Amino acid sequence: PPIGSGTPPPSLPPPTPLTRIPAPHVLLAPLTLRQHHTLTLAPGPHITIGPSAYIQIGTSSGYCCNGDAAHIDALGTTAAPIVLDGSGWGGLRFRSYYGNSADGVLRNVTISGASSYDVDMQNNNGGTFDNVTFASPGVAGLYLASSSPTVRSSTFLGGPRGILAAGW
Repeated sequence: PPIGSGTPPPSLPPPTPLTRIPAPHVLLAPLTLRQHHTLTLAPGPHITIGPSAYIQIGTSSGYCCNGDAAHIDALGTTAAPIVLDGSGWGGLRFRSYYGNSADGVLRNVTISGASSYDVDMQNNNGGTFDNVTFASPGVAGLYLASSSPTVRSSTFLGGPRGILAAGW
């Protein structure tokens, strides 16, 4: 069943890559990675994300953790890219507040169908986007509020702005 469909998500012993879960890959509810957690996406999956869902890396409250990071590794290849796609979903959200941090590496990834921003980064000094296609029709592909990721060899399609920066 889809993750977030009312049944508990599968219990995966680390480091089981998402590609080992039988397709289709569907996320219907928000997924938040709190500090001390890492989400690793192996090359190849096409993940369909529902309109009320998003993937949040880190927390936007003083929840915990004395500076420990939440992290995402989405490491596609040119032959087996990772696709995050939906219709009006909430995108990837990186949140670092109150000594907590959020970072990640996205390589050979396509993000499309987000309602506002493909990636929304707030208060982050890390993160790498390498050969990422930002393809949603929303406000911007990459929104940066007091954040400074590394962006290399990436493409911005669909929206009125590739990168929207605020808070410097």
